[in-house]
Amino acid sequence: TNRESYMHIRRTLGETYSEIRFNPPDDQAYASGFGVLSKYPIDEAKFIPPEHGMFGTCVMKIDFEGRPIQVVDVHLEPIRLRRGGSLASLMSAMIAAERTRIQEIQLIHESIELDLPTLIAGDFNSMPGFQTLEYLEENGFIDSFSEVHEESQPTWHWPNRIGEWRLRLDYIWHDEHFTTTESEILESDASDHYLLVSRMKFYPDGVPETLTEETTEDFVNE
Repeated sequence: TNRESYMHIRRTLGETYSEIRFNPPDDQAYASGFGVLSKYPIDEAKFIPPEHGMFGTCVMKIDFEGRPIQVVDVHLEPIRLRRGGSLASLMSAMIAAERTRIQEIQLIHESIELDLPTLIAGDFNSMPGFQTLEYLEENGFIDSFSEVHEESQPTWHWPNRIGEWRLRLDYIWHDEHFTTTESEILESDASDHYLLVSRMKFYPDGVPETLTEETTEDFVNE
């Protein structure tokens, strides 16, 4: 978010979301703030200042009908790319930034409470198969969109010399306390990023063993 968006969000969405929290942006970096909207009480919110990237991370504990859920809002190191750049410049920028992003995600993982049901969501600026996302998978987190879709889909677009780049950079990751039932990406020209929406089932004590991989595979194939 940025300072210009605060009043607009509160004015248009304030009646729908009882909890709206902003972490002010760094005036040196445009759109570096964080905004979180919740229909459930936010019991605690803290900001992890950036040590490696530009933006830091916002961490909240949300009271979901008496059960605490940890929500981690991320904005990892961006791709530093000029409009109209070449494919070579895009890939070079991605690789350079990935070195910083893996440091960011490791710090985030070390800073959160892993004993709480956890969602990690936002602009990761990282592509499937890159080290940052593999780190989350290795530590037990699940990509919500890929849980119910076999093919990837872009969430980011940027103009180049012959059209535009389209990459998947935005994710909602969850731990073993959730399963995804629906997930979709809503395209819009309002931003260079599209809106990622997931609907999940929450299991406070962990997903029951009866929900096997075979059951999940049947859902995906449908």
